[in-house]
Amino acid sequence: MNCNAIISNEWLKKVFEYLQYYAVGFEQIVVDRTVGTGIMMDEFKDVESYLYQILCETHFAMQAKHVKPDADVLRDVMSHEYREIEDASRRDVRDYIILREYIAATDFIVKLFEYLKSAAETTESTE
Repeated sequence: MNCNAIISNEWLKKVFEYLQYYAVGFEQIVVDRTVGTGIMMDEFKDVESYLYQILCETHFAMQAKHVKPDADVLRDVMSHEYREIEDASRRDVRDYIILREYIAATDFIVKLFEYLKSAAETTESTE
């Protein structure tokens, strides 16, 4: 196994792990929006659905490469302090931070996969 394969396998595992953290956050956002005001609930549900799609595709890629994920990220990674926020404006700030970081992470993931793809293509063309 070459170095690029090892790196890409490790990155797949890390991407899968980090996306699970965002899934926990978005799950809580959707729950809060459902119980609360419902403002932008459809938009957050769409983002959550897209996130689950990326998780499934990443997991499929891992299975195709016979890469075993590390331990699953469970709901308890988000403390009750951040789950049970009474003040709507504080919840909105929490939701904004989760969304902002998710967007930054997915941007990084796209760039990472583009890099890994180009590195694999370069390796194949030199062999």
